[in-house]
Amino acid sequence: MADEYIKVRMQQWAEWLLQRESGGLGFPSECSYTRMQQRSDSSGCISPNIDVDAMQVEDAVRELPSYLRDTARAFYVAPGTIEQKAKALRCHRDTVYARIEKVHVFVLNCLALRPKKIA
Repeated sequence: MADEYIKVRMQQWAEWLLQRESGGLGFPSECSYTRMQQRSDSSGCISPNIDVDAMQVEDAVRELPSYLRDTARAFYVAPGTIEQKAKALRCHRDTVYARIEKVHVFVLNCLALRPKKIA
């Protein structure tokens, strides 16, 4: 159960991170779901939703040692096969999986110890 929970949280974090990095302010300039999103005023400015859950994972990932942080980003965010990701990280694929297990344990512990932030 916890294994599936952390995988989902990490995948949601990766989606949030990609969205944040691709759009400058956290959102692409226009896509199907932003066109349907509630507008904040008559000027058409989009009122961004703050993803508190993803931000909690981001805070935990930032506390990881650099090699685990790089592994988390490569595994969840970077495109490619596990072999390509392992090559980019200069390690064996089994090492990537072992590191991801460490990332999962660390992030789960951080999430359990921190109260939920209110944006």
